[in-house]
Amino acid sequence: MSTDVYSAPESELIEQKEDIESASRWFRLWASIADTIIMLLFLLPLMYFTGMFDSLSNPDAPEPSALVQGGVALAGFAFFALLNFYFLYRDGQTLGKKLANIKIVTLNDEPIKVSHILKRYGFYWGIGYIPGVGDLLGIINVLLIFGKQKRCGHDLVAGTRVIDC
Repeated sequence: MSTDVYSAPESELIEQKEDIESASRWFRLWASIADTIIMLLFLLPLMYFTGMFDSLSNPDAPEPSALVQGGVALAGFAFFALLNFYFLYRDGQTLGKKLANIKIVTLNDEPIKVSHILKRYGFYWGIGYIPGVGDLLGIINVLLIFGKQKRCGHDLVAGTRVIDC
């Protein structure tokens, strides 16, 4: 410490991160809708050619086997992964999030890792397959976005949040 009473005070400078706001719920909704439309462009023809539409439109038609239903679900997951994994890993964005100009980050606003992607989308897709309560849990998952932190259940599980780019 200096004995000169006229010298500037000395202190250690600590760089603080700017408090980054979470992305708006509307932008997240539009990104999700865009991702869904992209997925439907792949899944609807697949569902048509596997006969899954027949059982939906005609109650007398036999329901597709569990093997067909599981195959279509697996194909949908594979399509999503092929289409988005690289962008999620590199930028924290699906194609829908790119269109909405938002991205997924950790709670420390750092880029997400593969573990975050697997937790987030494993939870997001997986809870729908829980017999009896999957649909209800899926609704609760997305309704959690109305909390103060604007984080869905899959954000809470993965330790992520969505911000503006």
